[in-house]
Amino acid sequence: MNVNTSSLSKRRAGGFTLVELLVVVSIMLLMLKLTLPSLKGLMGGAADSMARSQLIGDLNSARTLALRNGTPVYVVFMPLLTEARRFTRLCRGPGDLDAYLNGEGNPVLGEQSIGYAIYAEFLPGDQPSSPSKRWLTDWKQLPGGFYFAKEDIMNIWESADASGVDNRLAFNTLKNGHRREDGIVTRKIYLPYIMYNSRGELSALGNPGEVRVGDFYLSLTKGGVLPPEKLSNGKYHLGNSERDDAANKKRVWLHINGITGRAGVLEEEPGKPPSYSLWVHTLKADPVDVANKMDKWLGANNLPLSDRTWTQAGMWGNRNDRGYWIFIGNPNDRRAVRGIPRAKLMGLIAHLRRADTGIEVRYQRD
Repeated sequence: MNVNTSSLSKRRAGGFTLVELLVVVSIMLLMLKLTLPSLKGLMGGAADSMARSQLIGDLNSARTLALRNGTPVYVVFMPLLTEARRFTRLCRGPGDLDAYLNGEGNPVLGEQSIGYAIYAEFLPGDQPSSPSKRWLTDWKQLPGGFYFAKEDIMNIWESADASGVDNRLAFNTLKNGHRREDGIVTRKIYLPYIMYNSRGELSALGNPGEVRVGDFYLSLTKGGVLPPEKLSNGKYHLGNSERDDAANKKRVWLHINGITGRAGVLEEEPGKPPSYSLWVHTLKADPVDVANKMDKWLGANNLPLSDRTWTQAGMWGNRNDRGYWIFIGNPNDRRAVRGIPRAKLMGLIAHLRRADTGIEVRYQRD
């Protein structure tokens, strides 16, 4: 029996054996495994840039609106429900926050720790006794994979307290078109916000007038936030979103210039976050009072208390013509804090600038 070997060879040349296919698949899987880390890095960088660019753009838009309207504009942030209750309770504002969020304000529960909106109490042409109280934008969310951690929410809250909690702005609604009253009582809700005055500067409401509050540092934390459960009626359960406030989370930093109001990029340190030392360069308030407030903040954030050598008698002379204390001690004794993580450092600086609007600090890596 004759076998046509040429036709058999042609049939084999037209396909692959199972072994050959398995080898090819194995090589493809190996290449995919090797390239995934670099792809993840590229996507991570793009995500960082997207999140940072969105918030910077919205902050600068709020500043532009304040300059154009000639009235203050606010970037308002939605914290966790328990934080919103606490802020409202601190200000002793009338009105039932839970009743509002169980009703027409319920959708805002989905914005906890990821949402923000732009608000103006007065618009051009308003009379002093008749503010418009308008939301200039709908609530916006950070890009997926980013949120505002607890310490950022607290720093934003404190940024408006330079002149005391009694001067804080209250919100009647969280969306245009909602009723402003609970029954016959005008509703008051207190939330964290960043304020731009009519000159585009970072400010806080004062009595009388406004208080300039200096530069501000804000970070976006990498991670997910799960909104409250949705009930059968389509509403959110009246509870907190799930937020992870672990200290080792990666962050993307922003800086807002206090005088110009412009927001920009503050590059994050690569790898393990370094620690820093902080010096008090100049200040208007009494050094001991500032040190007491510094230690109170450090203690509340589970950090070692400051080195108070810089506050001792003989370290500061008379005040200059601007009202600042003149430091006359050893420059090395001005070091107030050592070994503070960068994320905490920015929060401490923000806190000190609210405690003393004339303070100037310097810091460097350890």
